[in-house]
Amino acid sequence: MPRLLSYWISIGADFALSLPSPVTTSTQLACEKSAVDAVRRPFRRLLNHSITGVPSASPLTPVPLSHHGRSIAGITGLLGQRLARAALDRGLAVRGLGRSPDKLDPTIAASLEAFVQMASHEDIPALDKAVAGVDSIINAYSPIDVLSLDGSLLLLRAAERAGIKVFIACSWNYDWTRMKYGALEHYDTCIAFEHQAALTSTIRPVYLFTGIFSSYMLSPFAPGAAVVGPEKTVFRYWGDDGLKTKHPWVTQDDAAVYTIDVLLHGKGVQDAQGGFFHIPSGRSTIAEIAEAYGRVSGKPYEVEKADSLDELRQQVDESRKRLGRGRAWDYASLAMQLESNSGIFEMADEQLYDVNKVKTATTLDDALRPIV
Repeated sequence: MPRLLSYWISIGADFALSLPSPVTTSTQLACEKSAVDAVRRPFRRLLNHSITGVPSASPLTPVPLSHHGRSIAGITGLLGQRLARAALDRGLAVRGLGRSPDKLDPTIAASLEAFVQMASHEDIPALDKAVAGVDSIINAYSPIDVLSLDGSLLLLRAAERAGIKVFIACSWNYDWTRMKYGALEHYDTCIAFEHQAALTSTIRPVYLFTGIFSSYMLSPFAPGAAVVGPEKTVFRYWGDDGLKTKHPWVTQDDAAVYTIDVLLHGKGVQDAQGGFFHIPSGRSTIAEIAEAYGRVSGKPYEVEKADSLDELRQQVDESRKRLGRGRAWDYASLAMQLESNSGIFEMADEQLYDVNKVKTATTLDDALRPIV
């Protein structure tokens, strides 16, 4: 009989947020105007896509919940489905929670121990039903602010009521532990959750730091803020040390496999000790990303300095004052660019989880190949 451990994955996250964008004076207003749509529309579009190479899913018929307390659930997002498949490949039982069961790949749906449909992140009965009898949770909520904090806390409280001790928090992003609260509003929700859990919860969550998902490496919000033009692609950096900074990144396939291994074998995880784990596929400078792009695409490219960090900081401060926190997404790309180019998100060798013992990490060239 296959080894069954008790886990649950909630709504699937699609990427680890990294939002740099061009911030030269001539492009600032255009950048701010388009930031919300550029960030939110890809979220919605990608959340509705099936995994590459997987046929569209048919509706899933809910099945009765097992009361044996042994399950791992996968859900409907791009990362959520990959997490489910990685768990199933390890012989684990999977229970799913989400709003749209018809988005699940049918082969995953057929393999689930159960699926619990929820109306929203505030659907307490659905949360309680989904975690009943399991002893571990993977929270792969989409990286939307209200889910990163409000939804995650409601999920954490459901886990507490169920007596669960192993909880992988919604993360898969840059390491925000060295950031000051208020430096980047989107990550403030992650920091606030970590603080509140440490202060009030009986659970010690696990946090996974990956850097940006490689599928976004050529977006306006990625390291280098690539601008793809008809004649060439321009990659930008900010500050005197901008070319030295190594930006962590991960493919979603790697992230899923590494997550399940941390769940099973991460130091202290099964002993309910929680912790912070760094699981990138690679760490690359903007120049290395540009060179890989050139090799894979065969297209001309340039790397140029956009501005100094002081000038960028002034733009961020002015945008924050003028727009207010209620419109933080409008200047999130500026704030992320400031943080990432400062080097605060770099990962030291001694921090890295030994991912290659689990799965050989995807190369940068191979990570870029699907998106060029």
